[in-house]
Amino acid sequence: MTNLERYFGIKVQFKQVLDPLKFNYLRAKAINLTALTNFNIENFFVYVHTMNIHINQNHFASKMPLTDRIDELEVRFCVNPKQVAKGQIRFYNDLADIDLPEGVETSYGDTQLTKYYPGTLLNKRKVLKTELITYIDKSLVRESHKKIKVHIKAFPSDSYKDLLKESHKEEFRTSIDLKLTRNVQLVIDFPIYSNVLTEEELHEIKKELELLHQRMEAQDVSSKVEDLQLLKNAIKASETGEERKLKIYLKNMGELTCNVAEEMGLHIVMKLI
Repeated sequence: MTNLERYFGIKVQFKQVLDPLKFNYLRAKAINLTALTNFNIENFFVYVHTMNIHINQNHFASKMPLTDRIDELEVRFCVNPKQVAKGQIRFYNDLADIDLPEGVETSYGDTQLTKYYPGTLLNKRKVLKTELITYIDKSLVRESHKKIKVHIKAFPSDSYKDLLKESHKEEFRTSIDLKLTRNVQLVIDFPIYSNVLTEEELHEIKKELELLHQRMEAQDVSSKVEDLQLLKNAIKASETGEERKLKIYLKNMGELTCNVAEEMGLHIVMKLI
């Protein structure tokens, strides 16, 4: 029996699943990996898990709803120290901008990813999906080493603390090994362009992109975040003359950015979008 079962009457299990529709979404989001990391895109994989919460109806607090027992559930995914030292497994969820249920907060890191689930959400949903965009180096060949550690810690509500007054806070934590066995490799299809931009055209594109970036920064919408990053990458690509990357970034612009570029009369950028 785990500590979560003993003190809170819940059992948390993770199950790996394959979800092609979600992968298409993640693949589109992962375009920035080609510019923001030094790793081969072929080494990136997506692991999708469902986090299932089972409630013990025979627990001493079974008559209390979860929202009265748990104020917050912290779920922390950690790369094992050996793989951290060798850089063999890393997380890149911060580049994917994955949608989360309302109320869920996250803390990102390349070797640690933490999600905070409010008790009110746990009371409504017993199955939650977690995506991990994970870099696995090809030097990690042993399947038994392709795993991470998950630490789950429950924070009791004020009303429930009285029932647990003799317990220590560190006892509210449960750790499990999560094997990375089922994945879908991230694949980005790079289109082939026959037209070659001149140095003068690249200079004009850079000027238009900088104007577009300024206008997009003034937009008061959350959907602009990803496009702002793509614009920064496109500006950099125009400076270095990396035409293929430049066109890929522009092809992945959102509808809002396209509309703004059209309103501004940025003809060269519009042709490439």
